[in-house]
Amino acid sequence: MRYENSSALDYKYLLLEFYKQLNIAEREVLVVLMIEHLLQQGNDFITSDLLTLKMNLPQEEIDESLTVLFTKGYLEYIDKNGDTYTSLNSLHKLLIKTFEKSVYTDDEMEKNEELEERRNYIFEEFMKVFERNLSPVEIYTIDGWLSSEVDSDIIINALKDAKKYNKLNIKYIDRLIVNRIKEEDLDGNEIK
Repeated sequence: MRYENSSALDYKYLLLEFYKQLNIAEREVLVVLMIEHLLQQGNDFITSDLLTLKMNLPQEEIDESLTVLFTKGYLEYIDKNGDTYTSLNSLHKLLIKTFEKSVYTDDEMEKNEELEERRNYIFEEFMKVFERNLSPVEIYTIDGWLSSEVDSDIIINALKDAKKYNKLNIKYIDRLIVNRIKEEDLDGNEIK
């Protein structure tokens, strides 16, 4: 998902959420927040003098913070048609990228946890029914089903059927699973 042009994002929130990760000091965060505020108030060109008037920080600290923000590329002065504007667009873009990565990472972690839970459950069921540890080939086959996103119910039902018919081997169970998937595809594609 791309959030770059989204007005739903609160850059102040993103800044406070990710400033440590982006290695921005608290003093610099405060300066950025004030710049953001002044830009929203309609001030196009933000100087250290203006910031000094609005903040309790000494001029030297504000100058240092601005220098750091310029050096890191978070703050820019843009010249358009002879007018100079203050821009935090680079910082906004970086905050969006950082946010997108965090969302992706959280989703991936959740998906991996779910897969690991399914995997452990299915392995336990197979070991109970087989009454032994699984061989590497069996583990590899089960992992193949899971990575192909075969439904857990199909796998467990095939295991139960194999036990019922006293054919406890992974190849037989694999054939049952393949046949069930084919049956579901045919049932799902029927014309009603």
